[in-house]
Amino acid sequence: MVENYRCADLAGSANRIGASVRLGRSGWLVRPALRAGIEYDGGNVSPTAGASLTFGRRYGARFVLHAGDGSGDTNIVLFQMGGYISF
Repeated sequence: MVENYRCADLAGSANRIGASVRLGRSGWLVRPALRAGIEYDGGNVSPTAGASLTFGRRYGARFVLHAGDGSGDTNIVLFQMGGYISF
């Protein structure tokens, strides 16, 4: 997965690259997954780990929570929600 997103206050943007491992069968209506990645934010590189829940099969909703260590003593908490369609 490759992601680009903006902060809630539109103060900046960041990029993430990572991987997701589904925990369960593809036929399940609700599918949990574990996620890991690296975030690049204006010269700062930070590892992140997280989990997600996907609702639906061919279309539905996905909720993702990532946490990690930022530069200095800051922490990264990223919550994403959205819809998807697969074809």
